[in-house]
Amino acid sequence: MKRILTQLLLLAGLLAAGIARAGETADTITSGSFRLPATLSLPEGATAGVVLVHGSGPSDRDETVMACHPFRDIAEALATQGIAVLRYDKRTYVYRDKSVEPGKELTIDDEVTDDAIAAVRHLKAVLKGKPVYVVGHSLGAMMAPRIAQRCPEVSGLILLGAPARDLLTLAGEQVKYLMGGAASDAAVNQVIEQMRASAPESYWKSLEDYDPVKTAQQLSLPILQIQGGRDYQVPMGDYYMWSMGMMGKKNFKQLLYPTLNHLMIAGEGPSTPQEYGVAGTVSREVTEAMGDFVKMKN
Repeated sequence: MKRILTQLLLLAGLLAAGIARAGETADTITSGSFRLPATLSLPEGATAGVVLVHGSGPSDRDETVMACHPFRDIAEALATQGIAVLRYDKRTYVYRDKSVEPGKELTIDDEVTDDAIAAVRHLKAVLKGKPVYVVGHSLGAMMAPRIAQRCPEVSGLILLGAPARDLLTLAGEQVKYLMGGAASDAAVNQVIEQMRASAPESYWKSLEDYDPVKTAQQLSLPILQIQGGRDYQVPMGDYYMWSMGMMGKKNFKQLLYPTLNHLMIAGEGPSTPQEYGVAGTVSREVTEAMGDFVKMKN
């Protein structure tokens, strides 16, 4: 009995880690000298695959936010549609303050771009050359055009809650939103300065030199942008900036879901951080739209 209980506890731990779910296998992404633990969902007969690219900050492969696990939801949903999915622990989650080579200063490419490219090439090899799409969320969506620009193996992009503006500007707007518009300029500036102090100047400089919409304008591959109408972290203003910037581009499509928050989970009323403390699942409408977009070209 004790042995059985031990095995059950071990299994529960593996399930919580996201590496022992049905149809999934443990994997590793090699990006330079960094090794990133990953999970591969590989349904039989998969004709295409996607790589999931996280939002800002350290994040595990499920992109866990309190009680929600959006990347796990997406992986499970797309796998049932016959699409392979590769998701990995972010470098800043695994290595923390050792996320750059000795003597090198941190940039956005160290945090996002380089590892995503390595993941795309890894999945491309696993699928023996079949199409691979990048699904970016938040910061990952913002950087997706650069990933595609630098990685010709990318067949298309899906942008979830994609910023059109810099992160510090968005942080200031979030403060105002959470304080009901009562935030003083001093309070907003304090938050922005605290956020700026959390990373070296090399990081912010690398972001200042990058415009996601202008980069996307130069791409000819298919791009699908999905926005939640209740998203306060990347609000509707950014959605409209993408719409204006990509106007006339036949390879660009937008979908808006009014009831969804930043994690693509449905709810009611104004979205708040506390909402993430209640377990929810990424909208089936979103995952079906993602699946249709990938399969449409394959």
